Amino acid sequence: MQFPLNKYGEVEVQNNELRYFIPIAYTEASDLGELEESYRKKGKELMDSPYYLFASNLEVVRNRFCFTFQLEEMKAFHYIRQFPFEEQLYYLRSLVEMAKNIEQTPIVWDKNSFLVDLTDGKIKTFIFGFDKHPIHVSQDAVDGLKETIILALTTLHRVLGKPRRIDFIDQREIVIRFAENILHGKSVSEIGRVVEDTILEIERQMEQEKKEQPKPSVFVAFKEKWNTKKETAATVEQPVWRFSKKKSNLSAPYEKKKSFWDNKYVYLSASALALIFLIGNSTGAFDFSKPAKEAKAKQEQTEVIPSSKLIGIYRQAIMGDEQKALDQLERLGFDNLSKKDQKVMLSLYEETGQPEKAINLKPEYAEEVVNDLISNQKYDDLRTLQSKIDNPVVNYEVAFLDKKWEDVVRLKDKVKMTERRENQLLSAYLHLGRMDEAKKLAAESPELSQKVQDFEMKKKQVEDLKMQVQQVQKNEKDAKKRDEQVKKLNEQIKQLEAAINNI
Repeated sequence: MQFPLNKYGEVEVQNNELRYFIPIAYTEASDLGELEESYRKKGKELMDSPYYLFASNLEVVRNRFCFTFQLEEMKAFHYIRQFPFEEQLYYLRSLVEMAKNIEQTPIVWDKNSFLVDLTDGKIKTFIFGFDKHPIHVSQDAVDGLKETIILALTTLHRVLGKPRRIDFIDQREIVIRFAENILHGKSVSEIGRVVEDTILEIERQMEQEKKEQPKPSVFVAFKEKWNTKKETAATVEQPVWRFSKKKSNLSAPYEKKKSFWDNKYVYLSASALALIFLIGNSTGAFDFSKPAKEAKAKQEQTEVIPSSKLIGIYRQAIMGDEQKALDQLERLGFDNLSKKDQKVMLSLYEETGQPEKAINLKPEYAEEVVNDLISNQKYDDLRTLQSKIDNPVVNYEVAFLDKKWEDVVRLKDKVKMTERRENQLLSAYLHLGRMDEAKKLAAESPELSQKVQDFEMKKKQVEDLKMQVQQVQKNEKDAKKRDEQVKKLNEQIKQLEAAINNI
C-alpha cells in the first residue's frame, strides 16, 4: 500500500514494515550523513517523549531519503475506532501532547501520519519536523487537533464541517457532548481540558457505580488494574521503542527508550479488551444516560433474554472458556438475545476463529471482521474466510489483494465505499486502463488525483525508457557498451514497473 504524505513524501507499507520516502531536493540536507546527524540530535531532544517514532534505518534510494520503521504491535490510526469511547479518551491525550509541542516539533495533521501503539496505549507519529527535514503541510494546531479527534469518533474520512449525529460510531450523549466541546475549543489547552474533564467524569461515574454495586463491574476491575499496574500472570514488559530484529544503523536513543510504561503492568490484548467493553455495555456498565424515549423503545421491543441472566455465561468467556460460553449462547438462540448481547456473541465467534459463523448470522458484520483482519494484516486468514462463505465485502477485499481488477470493479456497488476502498477502486481503474473513470473518481480528492498523476508519469517514464532501449540497440555499434546501456535501462524499467504494480 502506498500513499502521499508531507506533500512531497510517500509512504509505503508492506507487512510489518513502513518506509517513508522524501526527495532529497525537498529536505535541507545534502547527503545522508548530514540528515542522520540532524535526526540523532532530534532524538536526544525527544528522549523523554513517547509520542514520536524514530526510524530503525536511514538510507538513500535513488534521489530520495528513505526512513524505515518496524510496526510490531502498531496499528493504523483508524484502528482507534474499534475501541470504546471510554478507552479512546486515554489515547486522545497523546494528540493533545503533540499539539502542545507543535512549536518545537511540527507534525503533519494527517491520519496517515499517526499510528496506534497497543503496548503503551498511545498514539504516535513517525513524521515530524527537525533540522534538515521541514514539514511542508502547514495547518493550525487547534484545527488539526480538532479534526483528528473527530475522525477518531466518527465514520468520516475527512471533516468538512460539523459532523451529524449519525456520523458518530458511539451516539451516546456523553460522546456527542464531548465532540461539541472539542469543536468549541479555541486553544490546545482548552481542548486538553475537555479531554481531562471527560475522563474525570467517567472515572467518577465508575467510582459511583463501584459504591452502588456489591461487586465491581468488569470495566471497573480493568480500570483498577490499568491504574495500579499490578503484577499478574499476564504481566509483560515492553519498551516503548521497538524496531526490527535486524541490526539498526542508528545508535541510541533510537534502539530503546525507557519510560514509565517500561515497568511491569497488566496488559490485555486488544481483542480481550474489546470483549470486556462489549460485556460492560451489555450489562449496562456504560449507560451514562437513559432517556425516556430509549426506555419506551425497549418496552416496545420483542421480549428477549435479559442481559442480567447472562452474567454467568460472560464470566466463563472472561475466564478464557469462550467456546463453552458460545455453546450456551447458541442454545439460547441468537434471535432471542438483545442487540448488545448479539454483538457479544458475534465477537466471541471472531475471537474463537469462527468469523464465518458470525457473518452467516449477521452478513453486515463482515465489515467488522474484514477491517480487523486487514488491520492485523491477516491476509491469508481473509482468503481462508472467502473459501468458507460467499460475501461481497470479503470477495471485494480478496479481489484487491489478488489484483483481480475486474472483480474489484464488478463488486464496487455491493460494498460500502470507504476512503480506503476508493483508493482500491482507483487502482483497479488505473490498471485496467479506464482512465476516464479513474479521473472522475479522483476529481474531488487531492490525494487520489496525485495518485493518478503518479501513475501516468511512471507509465510515461516506462514508455520513454523502452524507446531509449530500442534506440541504443539500433544506434550503438559497440556491443559491450550497448549491452551495458540496455541493462541499465532495463533495471530502471523494472523498478518503475514494480512501483506501478504497487499503486
